[in-house]
Amino acid sequence: MKELSKSKIKEYFHEISVLDKADDKYEDKCNLSRSNIKELTKKLDYYLYLEKQMDESRENEINLTDKDAKTVKFGEHQGTDVGYNVQAVVDSKNKLITTFEVSNFSADQGQLYSMSKNAKQVYEVKELEVLADKVYFDSNDIAKCDLENIITYVSKPVYSNQIDDSRYFSNKFKYNKETDTYTCPEGKTLF
Repeated sequence: MKELSKSKIKEYFHEISVLDKADDKYEDKCNLSRSNIKELTKKLDYYLYLEKQMDESRENEINLTDKDAKTVKFGEHQGTDVGYNVQAVVDSKNKLITTFEVSNFSADQGQLYSMSKNAKQVYEVKELEVLADKVYFDSNDIAKCDLENIITYVSKPVYSNQIDDSRYFSNKFKYNKETDTYTCPEGKTLF
């Protein structure tokens, strides 16, 4: 929007300079262009103010109607929308929500440990079994759960690539710490 406003202002300045060189019969059109420039300048100032706010808050987006809402991705092919991500733990026996958390962080990955620990506290048990889908797979979370006597059942995701050739999925590339390189499935070193 900021670039569009700047572009329109530039167009109006050009239009005014052309009309200034013409007859007085274009005076009304010049006044209209000057009015448009004032409006666009106000908008540009507002966009610069928002940009400054984003820089100061280190955010990459601002929601003008709900300050806490963020852009959230809804599934692989469902697009995005402004909203929240809700995490919930359901008791498998009674089918009741026992704990929940609302956040503006769109990824489920990294939520397994905190939600499982909350559930363990709610149930007041020493050991807990947790079932979650593959979007919750995070090796750090699983390790933390193990330390807390939380047994996790989480499917490890299959990573794909642009060419849909399973030989080149990212999990087939091996990292070598010593040389800071990767080895591809064909044995070639990638720098």
